[in-house]
Amino acid sequence: MAAKLKCACIFLALLMLLGVFASCNPAIVSPDTESDTPGEGSSQGTESLPPETQPETSGPSTDEPSANLPDPPEVPTTRPSQEVKVISMNLDANEATAGSRVRLMAPLLLSFDPDSIGVQEARGGWINLLKRHFLAKGYARVGLDAGGGQDAANGYFATYILYKEDKFDLVDWGTFWLTNTPEVPSKYGPTVDTNRTCTWALLEDKETGFRYVHMNAHLDWMDMEVNKIQVEMIQKQIERFAAMGYPVFAGGDYNCDEGTASYLKMLESEVVADSKKVAEKANDIATYPSYGDYDVYDPKERPIDYFFVTKDTVTVKEYRVVDEKPDGEYVSDHFPVFVHALVQETEIVKESDTLPLFSEKDTVTAETTSSGITIEFPQAFSKARVMASEYRIDLTLNGETVMSSHKTSGVLTLDPSGTIRHAMNGLTESGTYTVYITPLNIFGFEGPAILTDVEFTYSVESDEMPAPDILDIRVDGDTVKDFSANAYEVLKKGTVSTVDTEHGKAMKFSGGGNYAVSGVKNHYTDMESGFTMEVYFTTPGDLSGFHSLASNMHAGGYGMDWDNGVFTFSVRIGASYIGVDYDIQPNTTYHAVGVYTGSSVKLYINGALMGETPVSGDLVHPTDNGAKYLCIGADSDATGNGEYACEGTVCFVRMYSKAATDGQALYLFRGISE
Repeated sequence: MAAKLKCACIFLALLMLLGVFASCNPAIVSPDTESDTPGEGSSQGTESLPPETQPETSGPSTDEPSANLPDPPEVPTTRPSQEVKVISMNLDANEATAGSRVRLMAPLLLSFDPDSIGVQEARGGWINLLKRHFLAKGYARVGLDAGGGQDAANGYFATYILYKEDKFDLVDWGTFWLTNTPEVPSKYGPTVDTNRTCTWALLEDKETGFRYVHMNAHLDWMDMEVNKIQVEMIQKQIERFAAMGYPVFAGGDYNCDEGTASYLKMLESEVVADSKKVAEKANDIATYPSYGDYDVYDPKERPIDYFFVTKDTVTVKEYRVVDEKPDGEYVSDHFPVFVHALVQETEIVKESDTLPLFSEKDTVTAETTSSGITIEFPQAFSKARVMASEYRIDLTLNGETVMSSHKTSGVLTLDPSGTIRHAMNGLTESGTYTVYITPLNIFGFEGPAILTDVEFTYSVESDEMPAPDILDIRVDGDTVKDFSANAYEVLKKGTVSTVDTEHGKAMKFSGGGNYAVSGVKNHYTDMESGFTMEVYFTTPGDLSGFHSLASNMHAGGYGMDWDNGVFTFSVRIGASYIGVDYDIQPNTTYHAVGVYTGSSVKLYINGALMGETPVSGDLVHPTDNGAKYLCIGADSDATGNGEYACEGTVCFVRMYSKAATDGQALYLFRGISE
């Protein structure tokens, strides 16, 4: 949830302030350069070299100030009051009726002249409709779909926020998932039906500098215990924005009515109010008519769509469930919720008060493994006691950065840990490494780093791996064959081709066709105690979206894929997929080895172990007969045609009925690199 950095003069002033702080503690260092503006909607700031200790100055300047210089401008301490109009609208994901409904819906919503609109259930078919009926009318769109993409692909819902582009600047925005892993696309668990998200946008009036936060959420309806947890996640985030001095309008489809434990949980906060309950003018009807199936005017029917607001900064002039039916037609199964409010003049919280800082007593502890360094360090907090949202971790050797990564702090979880534990795997050179941990706040501003030195010894030795006994899929001339002793048939699906690359002949994928090998089902039993999957591939120039590289993951199984640049090897254990992630780069060649040991899942990249995740339970394979095949260039589906098509090239895919060791993974890599 990165920020657009404020003006350079403010940031430089902050760096000077941090330099003073760092001088009190030799283990805490300040950045020596400004970082670039992080990308919008990303959870990562811009990577840079680790910070270094600032050199001591020779003392204050002795130059006399010029008498002709103008007085410095006054720095405002408050933001002005301003009226705000917001709308929440569950669009109804039904794409078959979306075109006819939006022609009635858009004029209705725009007639309220909203500053921002939060929409839920915006599936892919709604994207062009939103562009034509809202973006073309002066609104901009921000947010991600529940799968982590921009345009609601693969049937996912999206919680977008539309805002007046000519009136407001987008200062910052983000999407988080209403789960135990809020920073990654996910659903809460087996008792819910799909991923659920909350998108937020911090908007600033171009003329006055007035700011407010619009939050837009869509919560689960199947499990009310989960719903309550999701409500609490949103509540905590409202409180964090309020601590930073921002008024908040938290709207959406909460899927819980008044009087439920979830609703009452939200109002336990001293910061939060239901806009309906505090409005000067309000109607009192339900929000879910379901195209007339429910009588919204019956007192037994209650709202499930809300706008919660920060009670001390927002005065609600009008709350209204918009029950109009243009031409006698419902525009959705939900009614929109409209709020017109006066946001009071608010005190500006100093940027320095929001910067996350380690205390002078905070230290980093480290331990080494055969493949890397695992560190542990305490959470950092701002002066206003707002926890750091993430940490940039830089690893250097002989003054050169060899690895950089980001670790989410758990700020969005209900009970964040007091310490952070993070593994930096993939090291293949012995030496004294320096680890820098830099805390960042939710807007991307960073505090001073703490550091430690660690002695690491690389001890992995190459160990021969037997030949692949399940599959060895490679290119032979213009065809793709299985070179293992099984010689399984490889079926070509759709438009695919073979090409010559600097790494040898390869299968080329362009987001369409794939290859399928059904013989893998003969080895399901052999794989249950452990197996190895080896893929040699080159990424395309654009890593956005979800791509399955080589998978047999139809309601079970295993495979390799990437989602917006995050590469994963995962296997189905019981009801869940468990895997290891690695950040890949565009136009880059990788040798990936995924290993299931029976008790853990491992991922090796270019011979080095990148991570290991313990598992408990049995390996589950697809049970649908139509899905029992390995798909290369996509993922297996029930029809045998594949889905989630990939782009890029693949030189080979090999599978072994044993779990490779560290030394054997290194042996496999050296087999293609020497």
